Amino acid sequence: MACPHVAGIAALLKATHSDWSSAAIHSPMMTTTDIRDDANGGIMDMTAVVAGTPPDFGGGHVTPNKEMDPGLLMTFKSSTTSTICVA
Repeated sequence: MACPHVAGIAALLKATHSDWSSAAIHSPMMTTTDIRDDANGGIMDMTAVVAGTPPDFGGGHVTPNKEMDPGLLMTFKSSTTSTICVA
């Protein structure tokens, strides 16, 4: 069920920052994720009921409030070899 949530967050980011490119929207979604859940506990592997590992939690728990003002924004020029960081 992550895809509908992430797509909705991307739509909210685009609505808030209409001048951002798709790379600029992707950047805060990746750099502001957290490996802790809403209760500040570790993300768990629900099948084995143990602490999750990177394959269990993937990129992490999305944090929409942090994504609206990420502090650091990485975007790409037309050439994928050039990266621009905007603080």
